[in-house]
Amino acid sequence: MRTELVFYAGTAGAWLGLAFGGWQLLRHNQAGATQGLLLSAAFIALLLLRNSRVIGDIWWSALSGVALLAVIGVLLTR
Repeated sequence: MRTELVFYAGTAGAWLGLAFGGWQLLRHNQAGATQGLLLSAAFIALLLLRNSRVIGDIWWSALSGVALLAVIGVLLTR
């Protein structure tokens, strides 16, 4: 139960970091977007240190979030 709680809390933190970074990117605040991505990376690192068996789920979640931010970034720079 405790492992699942850490996983869900860490995943939520990672997604919140990506959401914050995307919101800052939409506001054309590059420093804020970088902070959001660093926050997300910190939660992902925490999850990787705590739960080695869920690495696959975390990486796919992180990659999909980073891909979404990249698409938003490309669309905004056009």
